[in-house]
Amino acid sequence: MIVGAYGPIVFSVSADVVRTFRGGSRKRETTFAVHEPIGHAPRLEPTSPVLDQVELEINLDQDLGTSPALELVALGELMDLQMTWPLILGPIPMGEYVLTKISEEWRRFTRHGVLAKVAVNISLLQDTDGQWAERMQRAVGL
Repeated sequence: MIVGAYGPIVFSVSADVVRTFRGGSRKRETTFAVHEPIGHAPRLEPTSPVLDQVELEINLDQDLGTSPALELVALGELMDLQMTWPLILGPIPMGEYVLTKISEEWRRFTRHGVLAKVAVNISLLQDTDGQWAERMQRAVGL
C-alpha cells in the first residue's frame, strides 16, 4: 500500500518491504512589517508568506526489505540534482519541494560491516513557481 511519495521516492508498506516515514513536521509562517507612526500605536502590515519547510524522518531497515546503504546513495543523488519534486503524504498533495538537507543516524551494522538500519531526516523547502512538470519534461528530453 502506498502511503505517500516525494518525487521518485515512494513511501509504501507491503508484506515484503516497509519504506515509510516515521514522523515529520511542517513549518509555516508569514512576515509582517511594523509601522510606527508618530503619536499612534504601531501597526502591522503583512508583507509576504515564508516558504514552507518540511522535515521527515525515514527509517530504513534491512530486516524490513530495504537496502539502507543504497537508499542513502539514492537520496544523496536526489539532493545533488537540486530539482523540485511533488510531496504527497497519504492522499494529500502538499506542494512542490526541493531536498535541502540529509541527516543520517546509523543504528545498526551487520557483523560484516554492512549498514543494516538507519534513521534518515530529510529537510525539504517549498518551491512555489509551479514549473515542476515543465522542468521534468526538459530533464527527460521530452
